[in-house]
Amino acid sequence: MVYSSYKNKQTKKREEEKHMSIVLDKPLLASDSFVYYTKNKTHARKKTEIIKCWEIRYAYLPELVGGSFHMQKGLRPVLIVSNDKNNKFSTNVHVIPFTTKGKAKLPTHVDVESELERKSTLLAECETQIPDCYVYEKIGEITDKNLQKEIQKAVIIQHGILSTIG
Repeated sequence: MVYSSYKNKQTKKREEEKHMSIVLDKPLLASDSFVYYTKNKTHARKKTEIIKCWEIRYAYLPELVGGSFHMQKGLRPVLIVSNDKNNKFSTNVHVIPFTTKGKAKLPTHVDVESELERKSTLLAECETQIPDCYVYEKIGEITDKNLQKEIQKAVIIQHGILSTIG
């Protein structure tokens, strides 16, 4: 009988943990907002708020994107790179994730210091498309034209349009 009671407690505990994993660290749809709950903070964006190119926002990057695994996953800052017309009418947006981990200097990496709390690197090789319901509050915006040109060049290089030689 003790074993049965212990087994029931363990099963109940697993069910509660499963429920918690559904509630925490997952994107959810509220009636008027897109919401992402974590243990420490709630991230949200009103459904009527329009996402704009060059904005830095929190976004949820799923582990599996377009049938392939995405190394930059979970909730993280991203740069919105899809055009404003797309952002207004489409349900998908193109984003480039940031990382704070030291990375080798590649032509597809752009260091961004002033727009975020910590020095971060934009990873143009990790550009991806995600549903707009995975995009949350605005953190900042890149308005510096030189920085915008540097990011555009990194994206062009990533797409193979501009050769890095010569």
